[in-house]
Amino acid sequence: MNYKLYYEKLNYFSHQMLQAYEKTNILREFCIVKSFTNETSEFFQIAKRTGLPKNFFVETGNNDNSMIASDFVRAIVIGERDFVLDKIIKSELTPNIIIEKFEDLFFDIVGQMECPTDIFIPLEPYYKSFYKFIYSSKLKVDFSPGKDACVTVGNRRIQIHWITSSNPIKDIIAINKIELNISQKVVSNSKGPNGIEPISEFNFNSPSDRLMLYFAEKDAETFDFVFRSVISVPALNNKSALIVNIRDNIAQKE
Repeated sequence: MNYKLYYEKLNYFSHQMLQAYEKTNILREFCIVKSFTNETSEFFQIAKRTGLPKNFFVETGNNDNSMIASDFVRAIVIGERDFVLDKIIKSELTPNIIIEKFEDLFFDIVGQMECPTDIFIPLEPYYKSFYKFIYSSKLKVDFSPGKDACVTVGNRRIQIHWITSSNPIKDIIAINKIELNISQKVVSNSKGPNGIEPISEFNFNSPSDRLMLYFAEKDAETFDFVFRSVISVPALNNKSALIVNIRDNIAQKE
């Protein structure tokens, strides 16, 4: 196999993914992310495996693979977020409260949590309720480019993160970033994935990369491509997060 035919475009594609991951990764927005230091935490890989048509990456081809790179990275970024949120929901350490109506949400969170920094809210059924409440309240709301709204309650700034309707997570989850810690491995301290034999000529990672890319042969027309990150189970305590249910919507979720 003449790998030189594909090297330049695969190299560019890989760097598109690596740059997109560093720009769009949101773990550091709502967690304290620490570097792996040989601790005994339990680690999981957030990974995807797919076939890449070789003709997409021929040096003389005109294919623009930037959208594919963005979609692949988005899958990892959302996967990381959902992994952490799922562990929070399932933890016995996470308090759970019921409030009467959406209008009480931010005030009750500030009353229940020492230092709420972020809140994840399902778009359905809360999106309209949020903006109706914001427009009728006197709370300060800031909008930054590329981010969702940030609400100020007293001296607390709470960053909103919307969860799409297609996502299985239906709970409202408030987080205290200071009390939510995870560790993340990089290429240099992570073993390669099982079941794939990477092509050494297509090693485009640096030792410090958090997104890991592996290209292998699948068949004459397709590369076998694995991309992943490796993160720990979040270290939680009873101050890390709060699950909020709104009474009017409990029956709908069930």
